[in-house]
Amino acid sequence: MSEAACAVDLRPQFRLRPGKDDLLIDWLSTFGQRQRSEAIRQALESYLTGQCAETEDDVGRGEDPELAAVLDTLF
Repeated sequence: MSEAACAVDLRPQFRLRPGKDDLLIDWLSTFGQRQRSEAIRQALESYLTGQCAETEDDVGRGEDPELAAVLDTLF
């Protein structure tokens, strides 16, 4: 089956609040409007890949504290 046939189109929306989400707002503002979704996708994939690796072999990867903080604000 081709990738196009398996594609799922999800469009998550969330609100960022100044004072609470400043780290994430600052990070996203470094990207152009059309680059933000790709940056979020890559950050989520990186986070999930790291979580799976830790679970599978119980070896923690070197965590990027800035990325972890940004992802924590998403969840």
